[in-house]
Amino acid sequence: MTLLLWAAYGIIAIALVLYGWREPRRAILFALVFTTFCMEALPVRLVPISGFAPAMALGSVVLVVMWRLARHDPPAGNPAPGFEPYTLLMITFWVFLIAMVLGVAWPENGTSKVTWFSFKVMMPLIALRMMAPFDARDLRVMFASLLTGAVLVAANLAVFGIPIALGRSYDDAINPISLGRVVCTGGAIALVVTAFDLFRHPLRALALAPVGLGLAYTVALNGERGPLLAIGLAVIGAFFFAAPDLRGRASALFVGTLAACAVMAVLSLPAAGSETAGVQRIVNNLQSVGENTSDAGRVDRFAVAWQGFVDTQGVGVGTGGFAALNGAVRNDYPHNLIMEVAVEQGLGGLCFLGTLLALGLWRLTQVAASLGDDTIAKAVLCVWFSALLNAMVSSDLVGNGSVFLIGAIAWMTGLPEPAGNESEEALYETRVCQPG
Repeated sequence: MTLLLWAAYGIIAIALVLYGWREPRRAILFALVFTTFCMEALPVRLVPISGFAPAMALGSVVLVVMWRLARHDPPAGNPAPGFEPYTLLMITFWVFLIAMVLGVAWPENGTSKVTWFSFKVMMPLIALRMMAPFDARDLRVMFASLLTGAVLVAANLAVFGIPIALGRSYDDAINPISLGRVVCTGGAIALVVTAFDLFRHPLRALALAPVGLGLAYTVALNGERGPLLAIGLAVIGAFFFAAPDLRGRASALFVGTLAACAVMAVLSLPAAGSETAGVQRIVNNLQSVGENTSDAGRVDRFAVAWQGFVDTQGVGVGTGGFAALNGAVRNDYPHNLIMEVAVEQGLGGLCFLGTLLALGLWRLTQVAASLGDDTIAKAVLCVWFSALLNAMVSSDLVGNGSVFLIGAIAWMTGLPEPAGNESEEALYETRVCQPG
């Protein structure tokens, strides 16, 4: 099995090099999206070198910089050169996070959070902006990258074992929650395309349906409720915000219902040993919502976060300050993005967060409408919904960076110019460059 995994990585690497020979920009974009959203899919178990995954992520950004320094112009279209409002707001939010480290009792946690936010969110965001604007073909490349990463994580889990079946001790560098999120993303985009294309492109839908359901089952085996529910929310979000017409909505509703029935059937199966320990964990947690240790820990953290927000009169305890507030000796967080920002960055941070989420959703609906029937491109944008749900139930600001990055990608995707409208450059050439 290990040899097959090596072969899979080798084939993907060769295919990417060959593709890069013909389409260097899109090959670099594939690599950037892969190392940004699917870092857990990198062969860290096959190449046990400390820092291998971050080095690969940094390498993809270096490729972007080299591509830009080679004086390759970005594709024509919106957005115009310069930073659009969303990116400018993200940069301002980043500076605000850094400033809020200053008043923290234990600045080590805040410094660590800002450093990782810079590396995992801001650095890829700036790199993506250097390659913008994106079009439908670029979004399809992102789709391929995200799905490839999800399948590779599932393959690694098949070879090296499900973390929960191994006592939730995969290794020091890989978090089971992060693994579940990568697989969740792949399952979400596969099922969204299946939902849209069941009646429109049935062969493609039938090809992606088992992939999506298989990835969803892998999420269940991993024992995480959040990513499993996030797949469903992505399909629901697609139904309301990205379905091209009534037929698309009917298809999405039908596939969503089938997927929900399949999930319920899997969760109702009796436990068959350690291999299905993750499924049993989800069943137990769903049957004891609010009472199991996982939910109880979150409720306690919510209470501490709210009290910290109130005690500081909405100012916030500072970036990374929740850990000290909760009596933790290491990094800790409320497992809810809104509560985390409220307690650490206060009302100012909530204003940034609310504006970013609203702008992301607004732009997503605009771009989805402009993409027409291109369901593969739309599926990438629907990842925003699954990322949002995950952000409400687990991980911290850094781990939930996908919700910011997908919003940024939506803003970096060009909208078609209205018919009959000339660009400012064309008008300038007409008025200034013509003789007389």
